[in-house]
Amino acid sequence: MNIHGIIETAIYVEDLDKTEDFYQTVLGLTASAKEPGRHVFFHVGASSVLLAFVADTTLKGDHLPSHGTRP
Repeated sequence: MNIHGIIETAIYVEDLDKTEDFYQTVLGLTASAKEPGRHVFFHVGASSVLLAFVADTTLKGDHLPSHGTRP
């Protein structure tokens, strides 16, 4: 599969390791940044980003703005 781009998109996940493995192995995306236990971001095409967050961490105030969601 060859994904050329998306508008910046955020998804909420429970397992970052499985998420990273799926998006890299199955879809061929490259991780651009990650914070263990919180998020992993992927390059999509030339200038787009897919953001994967552990949902519970988005409810905490240590990173602003909080997203306020749960899976």
